Formats: sequence, structure tokens, C-alpha cells
Amino acid sequence: MRRLPDRAAPARAAAVSGNLRNGQAELGLLEGDMKKLVALSPLPFLPIFLLPMMEISAQDAEFMGVVKTKVYRQSGPEAIGPEDMPGEKPFVLDAFADASEPNSLTSATLDRPSGADVPLFAEDGGEEFFFDQKFNTLAELDASFANGSYALKLVGLSDGARTVPLSLTGDTYPDPPKFADYNAAQQIDHSTATTFTWSSIAGGTTDTWVFFEIEDQDGDAVFETPFPGEDGALDGTSTSVEVPAGTLSEGSSYAVRLDIVELVDENETYATAIAGYQAVLKMGIQTLGPDEEAPTLQDSFPFYGEEEIVAKSVVTFVFSETMDQTVAPGEAISWTGIPEPGSFSYQWSPDGQTLFCHYTPGLPTSATIQWVLNPDGSAAKLRDSAGNNLPDNNHQGDFFTSSVSNLEAPDASLLELFKVRGFSQTSDASPAPGDHFFGLFSSLSGISSVSSIDLDIPVLGLTPDFGEFEFDHRAFDTENSFASKGELDAAYPKGTYAVTLHAFNDGKKTVNLNLSTDTYPNAPKVQEFAAVQNWDSTKAITLRWDAMQGGTASDSICLFIEGDNEVFFETPCFGEAGALDGTATEITIPANSLPPGRTLIAELAFVSFESNDFSQYPDVRLVSGFGSITEFEVQTAGNPFQPILEVSHDGDRASIKVTGERGLLYDLRSSPDLQEWSYATTLWLGNDPQGFMASSSFDSTGSAKRFYRVEPSSGE
Repeated sequence: MRRLPDRAAPARAAAVSGNLRNGQAELGLLEGDMKKLVALSPLPFLPIFLLPMMEISAQDAEFMGVVKTKVYRQSGPEAIGPEDMPGEKPFVLDAFADASEPNSLTSATLDRPSGADVPLFAEDGGEEFFFDQKFNTLAELDASFANGSYALKLVGLSDGARTVPLSLTGDTYPDPPKFADYNAAQQIDHSTATTFTWSSIAGGTTDTWVFFEIEDQDGDAVFETPFPGEDGALDGTSTSVEVPAGTLSEGSSYAVRLDIVELVDENETYATAIAGYQAVLKMGIQTLGPDEEAPTLQDSFPFYGEEEIVAKSVVTFVFSETMDQTVAPGEAISWTGIPEPGSFSYQWSPDGQTLFCHYTPGLPTSATIQWVLNPDGSAAKLRDSAGNNLPDNNHQGDFFTSSVSNLEAPDASLLELFKVRGFSQTSDASPAPGDHFFGLFSSLSGISSVSSIDLDIPVLGLTPDFGEFEFDHRAFDTENSFASKGELDAAYPKGTYAVTLHAFNDGKKTVNLNLSTDTYPNAPKVQEFAAVQNWDSTKAITLRWDAMQGGTASDSICLFIEGDNEVFFETPCFGEAGALDGTATEITIPANSLPPGRTLIAELAFVSFESNDFSQYPDVRLVSGFGSITEFEVQTAGNPFQPILEVSHDGDRASIKVTGERGLLYDLRSSPDLQEWSYATTLWLGNDPQGFMASSSFDSTGSAKRFYRVEPSSGE
């Protein structure tokens, strides 16, 4: 691992010489507080400097150490997982030795518990020696560098051979916190001061070393907190840092990192040596540039042309950037098919990019509803925060409501909170253990009928806006992964969780769910695995698995089989007709449930419940507990299904119906001569489901003769 220049050296030398000038009493204080006088060393995975003892006579080395590190990356408001950027790995071993002068050290090696020496490599003209190795898993790191007794062996010009023993034991890796305001960090105003905030560091104390740094795209530090031991340094009780205005450049990308270190050993018999465990949390950030571009409409819900939309749905628009919330949406949106457009209420998401349009009486049944954003002549215009208008008449759509109203239903139908052990199965052998997960899922009674979910975590406190919408806004589905059970329990401790749903019709609803027992079921194991890899989906297939150990009728077993955007088969939830309980060992998937010629992902889950009731939020099932889930691939035989195009004409009007795979997007193109083809529209197939198939329709006017073709969407 390449180390950065020793930025602390001049300040460190001045501080020590100043202390010496103050006399023997000051020197005695320095010696007595050795463990507290620390400064950061800018190792990429170990930004640690320890203020070494001032020696009257120079020695060949001044600072050295060995550290194990877990590296995490935050990629969303709730998404924290192991480092996954190209060329990086989430587990790292670092060893280093700093020479007191250029070439005062001639060699350095690390003696590990296995007895095999590892050479450290010289750089910066012989001032530093280093070694680092990255691993994909903690097991791989521990296999090569086990916990135990280490030693740094040095050879110096003056001191000769020296051996410094260090003990690296305990696995006391700090647990990563979570950066708050992730979305705001993607649109920073460089001209104003920016405060970065993170959740409390579990077990963090004033003796925990914490360092915050911002690097530009070249890897150069543009901001860093003071070194431990200096005024303003962070520690394990810190939860924020302010970056001054003008530190960052306009329209630029950066990487922030928060380093947390727990020392487990120090040796000062010769120079200063340390051993410890570290956690690094990384996050990409972006500053705003000159905003002269118009915003775009990224998504609208319901989708264009979508049918059977229930009355409790909330029409939702998602824009490409933060919008001006002073604009009255009711004056910038035209509606047809709505009896009283003035009965719409409008609500922006906290980041200002999502607009919820709630029709208070409930959407009318059996209606065709059309909308236009910024229509000609509108009294106000939707625009971004810089004042750029959304283009006029360029954003419009329609959808069709159901003939049956669901206004009597609550805004949600299900809320789940689970801790899960993950496994993967690739053969008839036992499933391999994987990550641990914390999951929240809530099924909604209508599109966006709940705008957000807050989670109050035992000990750690409230996390607002915890849930994330699924792609169609009909559910919240948030999952955080962890490499070990210890990391999972540190981020989500045992206890009672308070979950608050911000519902449009029901108002704010807070319920309590328990996660205290730690009763994980055994890993599910699919039988006859080879048959699953050549599944004739035109026939009914029975999938079998080994029994859930100790499974009862009060437990649950679930199976999901899904493609990129659609669940093709799933068993009913526990308590519903056809649901599997903990005694089940097989399920029959009906013929034509799965598309042919596809590789699908299946999950088989064993679940034990701790909470399971309807009392806190009437008619909403509230469940929590512990699960073990095995993921495996399902390969269906045959060739992928080709879409079917049906066209009927009525004068200059053509009605086009496309039937294809459920959940896929298809591009419809037209041509007057079968030579030149132009794009007509993109259809999402989610209507009239029949097994793995679904259909969608499109009406075209203005041409007496035109040819049509359909193909899987290119995404353009």
C-alpha cells in the first residue's frame, strides 16, 4: 500500500521541541501521556500517526505498526456494504515502518503468527517501508494473517537488527456508522460551508482514533481533520465535521472517508509500534456546477398507459434535480378525468426531487386520467432550484383506474422487519454461508400511498426516511448487508424497534416490532439441484427441500422466483391462503409461470417470527423475526419468448396491443414503408398478467397506413 507524505512531521517536531524548551516537567508530562498524544499517519487504509517519544540520540526507526482493516462504502441513504469499487477489496492487512532519516533503515519484514516473514517495500528514498494485501473476505484475510503474535524485524545503519513484538488479537473492529444526508451530499453548494454528519460510533470513546478526509479524483487530500492529540481532533464521540466554504471546487466529484481505529497493543521498547483494528467508511460526493440546464422528468407513477390503478394511489413525479418548491404545483399541472382538480394536495420529498399528488377523495373509479406538466398558458411553471423551467408540453401521460374502489383499506397492507442470514447454493452440496442482512419491507395499498418510513433503532436512535421505494412505488424494500453477525448486531441491536409510516390517508402511524431472540433457522437446502438448472417451465414442476429443523405451523417458509423487474412466482405470505408453514418440504410451480430461456434468481426462506399481529395498525399485518435465506439460480429451458404484436385499424386510428414477458419494457416503432423506422413509445408490460406474460396497449392517430414492430427496449 502506498503511503502519502508525512504531513504531520513539521508540526510534530515543533510541538516536541517546544515541550523540551519548557523544561523537565513538560517532558515528564509528555512521557506520562504517551498513549494520548497521537497524530494521524496518512496510510490509505490506516491514516494513523502516533506522536513518538523524543529520543536524545537518533534511532534508525521512529514509527511502525500492523493493522487489520474492514472497508465499507455507502452508496445510498441506507445502503452500506463492503467496498466494491473496481480494483478494491473490503479487507486489508497493512504493515509499515518509518525511518527516522532517509536510508537509516536498510530492510524491514513482518513476522506473522504462521512464522512466515513478509518483506516490507521501501519507498520515498528509503524513508518508509510498507506492505499491504487486500482480500475479498474476512476468512481469506485471517487465513493469511491470523490473529496472534506478530513482530516487525528491522535492520538499521546505526542500530543494527531490531525485533519489535506486537500482539494483534481480539477482532475489535469498529462498527461503521452511517453518513446522514446522503442525497444532499450529491449536490453540495461549494460556496457555503458544508457539515458532514454521521451516526454515533458504537462503543466509541475519547480514546478511539477518528479521522475525516476528503480526496479529489487524483487521490489528493483537499480537507482533513487535525491529528489526534491536536486541537480540534475527532474521537469516538464525534458525529460531525464542518468543511469551510470554498474548500471544494464547483462541479466536481470527491470521495470522503471516515477512519476509525481501535488500538490493541503498543510497544515503545524501540521507537513506537502499534497494532490495531480499523474500519473505513467511504462515500462519493458531488458539488453543484453552474446550472443552466432544464430539469427532466425521470419517472412518473402510475406508468404511462398503466391500467387497474386503485383509488388510494398517489400520482408521483420524480425529477432529475432539486425543484423550486415555491412554485404551486396546482397551477403548473393540468388534469383531465379528475372531477375536482382543486382537491389535489401536493407534497415534496425532503430532497425536493419527488412530487406526490394526493387526490383527497381518492382517484375516481373506471376513469381515464391524463396529466400535463407546464401546459401552455399555465399560471406557474415547474422549475429547478436554479430557475430553469421544465420544458412546456413535453411531459404528459395517462393511466386508467380500476372499477373497484379500495378506499376502505389502510394505506399499507404489510410491514416486515427481519434479521437474516444469507446462503448460496450452486450444487447438491450444503449452501455456503454469506452475508448477514437487516431488512425492512412494506407492501402498500396504492402507488405511493405512504411517502416515507422512519425507524427508531434501539440504543442508536431515530433514522428518518429509512425505507426506499421499490421501482413501481407499490412497496418499500430496504436491505443492508454486513459481513458478520457482529457487525449486523452493532448496527441493529437487539430490542424493540419503533417504525413510523407517513401515510397520506391514514396519517402518521407508529408501531413497535421486536427483534430480541436471535433464533435463526437452519440454512434451506434445495434437493435435486441439477433439475433446477434445466427447468421445463411449460410443465408444472415440484421443488423440494430439506426440512426446516424444528419447524412448526407457527413458522413460515417462502419461495420467490424473479427476473430483473418482476417476481414471476411467490408463495403467499404467512396467514394467507396457500401459505407454507414451517413443516412444508415442497411446492409445485404451475406450468407457464416462468418465462422460457431465462436465468432467474430464486430465494428459499425459513422464517421464525417474534412479532406477528394486526392490533397496532388495524388490518395491517406487522411481523418481525429471524430468517435464513438460500439464493440459487433457476435456468429455464427453451428460447426466450418473442413478443406478440396485434394491430387493429379504425380510419386513421390504430390500436396496438403488445404481449410479452411481464415486467419488461418494449419499444414500439413505426414505419410508412418498412424502410425507415421511427420510435413511437415504450411500453411496460404489467397489465392482464397470464403466467409469465402480460400485455399493454397503445393508440396511434394521424396516419391511414403505417407498419409497426416491437422489440425489447434499448433503454434509450
